[in-house]
Amino acid sequence: MSEDNTIHKFTSITEICNALSITRPTFYRRVEALGWSKDKREFTDSEYKELQKTLYINNGKISKRDKDNTKNTEVTTNIIQDYQQQIARLHNLLDQQQKLSLDLQQKLNARDERLEQLESTQQQYITLKDHSEAQAERIDELVRYNEDLKQKLETEQNKGFWSRLFGK
Repeated sequence: MSEDNTIHKFTSITEICNALSITRPTFYRRVEALGWSKDKREFTDSEYKELQKTLYINNGKISKRDKDNTKNTEVTTNIIQDYQQQIARLHNLLDQQQKLSLDLQQKLNARDERLEQLESTQQQYITLKDHSEAQAERIDELVRYNEDLKQKLETEQNKGFWSRLFGK
C-alpha cells in the first residue's frame, strides 16, 4: 500500500488539533493557506504531513518580525562580507610581510657571507703581512751580514801580506 493512500480520519476539529498538537486558530490558518475546506475531516498521508509543517508565510503577508529578520540577515550578510574583505586584505598584507621578511633574510645572509669572505681575506692579508715582515727582517739581517762581509773583505784586501798572515 502506498504512503499517499493512507487516510487519516477524524471526527472533529478538536481531534485533528490534538493529533497535530496545534491550536484551533493555527489549524484554520494552515487549512486556509493550503486552500482546503475548513470542514475537511479526512486527509491522505501527504496532506497530513502538510498540516504538520509550520507555515512561515501568513497569507502572503510579511510580518514585522519577518521584515526585521530580513533586515538583520542583510546587516549580518554585509558584516560578513566586510569581514571577508578585511580577511582578504590581511592575507595580502601577511603575504607582503612574509615576502619582505624573506627578502630581508636573503639580503642579511648575503651580507653575512660577504662579511665572512672579507674577514677571511683580511685574515689572509694579516698572515701574509706577518710573513712578509718576517721575511723583510730576514732580508735586512742578510743585507747587514752581506755588508759586514764586504767591509771585512775590503779591510782584508787593504792589509798587507804580512798583516794578513799574522792576523794583525
